Amino acid sequence: MNIQDWTLIRAFLAVATAGSVSAAARTLGVSQPTLSRQISALEQSMRLTLFERSPQGLHLTEQGEALVAAAMQMDDAADRFARLAAGLSEVLEGDVRISANEIVGYHLLPPLIAAFRREHPGVAIEVLISNRASSLSKREADIALRMFHPSQAGLVAMRLPDMELGLFAHRDLPLHLALMRAGAGIGVTHAGIAAGYPELLRVLAQAPLPTLEFWCVYHRDVRFNPRIRALARFIREWFAEDPYRALLP
Repeated sequence: MNIQDWTLIRAFLAVATAGSVSAAARTLGVSQPTLSRQISALEQSMRLTLFERSPQGLHLTEQGEALVAAAMQMDDAADRFARLAAGLSEVLEGDVRISANEIVGYHLLPPLIAAFRREHPGVAIEVLISNRASSLSKREADIALRMFHPSQAGLVAMRLPDMELGLFAHRDLPLHLALMRAGAGIGVTHAGIAAGYPELLRVLAQAPLPTLEFWCVYHRDVRFNPRIRALARFIREWFAEDPYRALLP
């Protein structure tokens, strides 16, 4: 049997994983008719019925179930191929996607990115703001800034300086009291970020909070990519100094 191209097998895997053509089409960024044609083409070429059609949607047949694991292995191999190809690039230009949580992404990354781009104008940086850990193996991001040490195999993790947390409230005591009565009087945030807002007052200093671990993580398959390596090194050096310096009044 002639093995079909990866596009058709990826279409099959997407529908099998998502459970519907519409959801899989959104994941792949294609139209539902296109995805349906790809599934039909795969079934016809292999002379197999992969899905049972019903008013409730698509369901894997036994033949389809038997092929899912192999399709997943091909998906992993395709992802690794893409990572390795990106890692072989020798040009310090192109796109790099970095993921971070809301606090880091909104407050700390903008000045870092601006400074990096002044040195490397050929590198375009896309920022993914999410409190969910992005998948580096699936290339949801090239570099991730995380508050925990990654346990997944195949990742390179650089320890950055820990981040101090504190309890803060507004200096306006009447407002402070009103907020406390409403259940929103005191909040936890980065001490370095709060230092940039003079209206915030640190409270309950006798109740210290644990510091946040901070890590710069990327997949080892892209560790030789010059733009990813340059950005990771820049991040390490930037946070080795005062990462909040651009926020101070």
